[in-house]
Amino acid sequence: MRAKLNFKIVLTYLLVLALLTGVTLPVLADGAGAVVYRSSQSLASGLDCVTQISWNGDVGREQSWTLVYSTSSDVRPVVAWGDSLKQGDTLLTAAAFAEDQGQNVLAGFNSDFFDMASGSTMGIVVSGGVLYSSDNGRSAVGFTAEGQTVIGYPGLNLTLRNYGSQENPANHGASLTVSHYNKQPGIWVFDLLSRDYAESLALSGSWYIAEVRTLAGEMAVGGQMELKVERILTVTDETYTIPADRMILIAQADGYAAWNFAYLAEEDELTLDITPEDPRFIQAVEACGGGDILVSDGQLTNPAGWDSTLGGRNPRTALGVRPDGTVLFYVCDGRSSGHSSGLTLSELAQELLAQGCTTALNLDGGGSTTLAAQSIGQSQVRIRNRPSDGFLRSCAVYILLVAVTRPDGQAAHLALETDGALLTRRAALELG
Repeated sequence: MRAKLNFKIVLTYLLVLALLTGVTLPVLADGAGAVVYRSSQSLASGLDCVTQISWNGDVGREQSWTLVYSTSSDVRPVVAWGDSLKQGDTLLTAAAFAEDQGQNVLAGFNSDFFDMASGSTMGIVVSGGVLYSSDNGRSAVGFTAEGQTVIGYPGLNLTLRNYGSQENPANHGASLTVSHYNKQPGIWVFDLLSRDYAESLALSGSWYIAEVRTLAGEMAVGGQMELKVERILTVTDETYTIPADRMILIAQADGYAAWNFAYLAEEDELTLDITPEDPRFIQAVEACGGGDILVSDGQLTNPAGWDSTLGGRNPRTALGVRPDGTVLFYVCDGRSSGHSSGLTLSELAQELLAQGCTTALNLDGGGSTTLAAQSIGQSQVRIRNRPSDGFLRSCAVYILLVAVTRPDGQAAHLALETDGALLTRRAALELG
C-alpha cells in the first residue's frame, strides 16, 4: 500500500515539475496551442486514445482527444446508426446497438453533418459494402477492406432505365435520374427511399409514390439493380408506411419532379445504375459524409472555399491521415470557459498538420462533437469529452472502431487506471 502511495506522489511531483518548468513538453506554434500535457492509453494493438491539454494564447486552455488508428491492426472502422437513418440516436445508443449485433466496440465518435429539421444525414452512408444513403454532392471518407482510407467526393449518379413490360412497352427506353437515395423528400426532387431511412413518412400535401420490388442486385457504389414497379399510388395528407419488402420512388405531385411519373407504370421493369465520379469509392466497404477538406497533399486548402457558416470558435470533430496510412480521429471540446473554448477551422487544420496529417476532413462539430472509448477494466465505451449541449445529442451516423476478435479474458499488458493529479500554474494540491 505504501509503495503504491509513494508512486502516486512521485507521479504527481513529476507532472507538477513538467508543468512548472515546461521540461520535455513539445510546443506547437499553431493549431490548438502549446501542448502542456499529453497522455496515451492503448485500447488495442494499433489503437490508442491520446488525451491532450493545450494552452492557446488567445483563449487559454484547450482540451482534446485523438484516436490514433493503424489500419494494419485487428481493429476496423464501422459506420453505424440507431434504429433508422432519419430518426437519429446518441453515440452510446449506436454503440450499444452494434454490441447487440456482436461487435466489440472499442471507441466511437460523431461523423457526418445532418439536417436538424428532418434528422437526415447530409452525405453518403456505406456499411458492410452496402449503400444506405447517397452523397448529395458532398465530401466523404471511405475505408476499404485492404485498409486504405479514401477522402474525396464520391459524386454518385443514380440512373433508372425503363424497359417497360410485355403488356405495356410504352415506357421502354425512358431514362430517369434519381435525385437522392434515403434523403428527406421535397418539392424539387425525385427520390428513392427504403425502410432503412424510415418505417413511415408523415406526408403533407399530395405525393406520387411508386412501390418497387428488387429482382436482382444490391444497393452498392458501382452496382446495378433490377427492379419492378409493383404499385403506383397518390398519397395526400397522411402517414404512409413503406412496405417491408419494397423501396419507393417518390415525388411531390405539384412539385418540379412530378413529371418522372409520366414514364412509370405498374409492371414496368427497371435497372438502377449507381455510378460514382470517383471510382475509389467502389472499394469502400464503410463510408460516411463530411464537410470541408481542410488539408490536401500536406497543404491547407483554400480557406475562402470553406463553409462560412461553420466559422468562429467551436467544438470540433475531424479526421486526418498521415503519410504512412495512420488515421487520426480528432475531437476538441468547446464553448466551456476554463475547460476548452474550441477551435476555428484554421486552427483545426493547423492542429492536424502539426500532428502529421497530410489529408484532413472536417466533420460535424458544435453540440454534435462526442467521443467515447473503453476504459481500463471496462467492457463498454464511455463518453470522454464534454459535449457542449450538456447532454448527448442524437446524430444521424457515427464511426465506431471495433475489434475484429472478441477478448479472451487474458491480460495483454498492464496500465495505470489514472494519470495521477494534474496541476496547472498557480494551482495547489495537498499531498498526504
